[in-house]
Amino acid sequence: RFDEAEASYIGALEGYRGSSEDVGRDAALCRFHLAELYVLMGRYEDAEPLFSDALDGLSNSPDTRDAELAASITGLSSLYWSQGRYEEAEPLLSRARAIYEAVPQHSTRELAGVLGSLGQIAQRRGDFESAEPLLGRSHEILEDQLGPDHPDAAMALASIARLYAEQGRLDEAEPLYLNALETLEQAYPEDHPNVGECLNDLALLYWDRGELDRAEALLTRALAIGIQTLGADHPDVGAATNSLGALYARQGKTVEAEGAYRRALAIMNESLGGDHPYVAAIRVNLAGVLRDLGRQGEAVPLCEEAVEINRRALGEDHVDVARSRSMLAALYLDLGRPEEAAALLDQAIPVLEATFG
Repeated sequence: RFDEAEASYIGALEGYRGSSEDVGRDAALCRFHLAELYVLMGRYEDAEPLFSDALDGLSNSPDTRDAELAASITGLSSLYWSQGRYEEAEPLLSRARAIYEAVPQHSTRELAGVLGSLGQIAQRRGDFESAEPLLGRSHEILEDQLGPDHPDAAMALASIARLYAEQGRLDEAEPLYLNALETLEQAYPEDHPNVGECLNDLALLYWDRGELDRAEALLTRALAIGIQTLGADHPDVGAATNSLGALYARQGKTVEAEGAYRRALAIMNESLGGDHPYVAAIRVNLAGVLRDLGRQGEAVPLCEEAVEINRRALGEDHVDVARSRSMLAALYLDLGRPEEAAALLDQAIPVLEATFG
């Protein structure tokens, strides 16, 4: 019922417009809640100015409570996270963390969310050593406060599993995913988005282990949940479609993989913007399939743009930059451009070795 909620918030803001209350705490909170709604709807461009205005209003109002200010900071940082703007998100999250840690008896659950987000940003940077204690503390707080069978604790557990999976610690990740999924399926309807997210992640683990039929069944279910609950153009649907494309590629179904990647790229370009690292990742995936199909000429510009997106968003030494450079090097070798390929590999290999050994 997103449309009804949007109309309600817009109506409230119209009532504040032109009055002294338009710059006060209540109007700022209304803008904050409307921005949160737009994030749920995948309308990130509409959400950003509302989050910024809400933060300004709450920062300047003497009536603002600490928890409200921290929530508005967290909301804006979460938006930046969704857009791949990690360098902008991290200092905001650190500011919110300081507020929550000053009043832990009133904001333990919120602190756990901030710590989890900081852990995910560290993970995105490839800083697994920093990510693990942050994600672990987030889960510990939620489990202690809410109990191990609460869905928020289950989502935090899934975040730890995701970190382990990215590090190749699949045997450690699987029981955490299964535990989290069991809790989520008991707490939510079977078509809840959080169930779909966990199914998607578990499917990727099975994909990494070569259990492709098992992975396909989970991914297909996750994608159906996303389309039904969020709509066909939501970024979570784009993520699930990208995962299904990766599975098809692994199975040798290159035509199906190309179609899935192109659908995912269209969704993510529209919802996240062309400069998001996730968009870059899909470009690399699509380039790999085009290479398998012998269409290197189409693949090269996709991969070149992915390298530049990742460099701008993540920095020179990030593992995703190295991965995109490796794919581009392979394409250059196919096209008889060995010197350019060697230069890319000289940059990529040290990063990959430092990350994975």
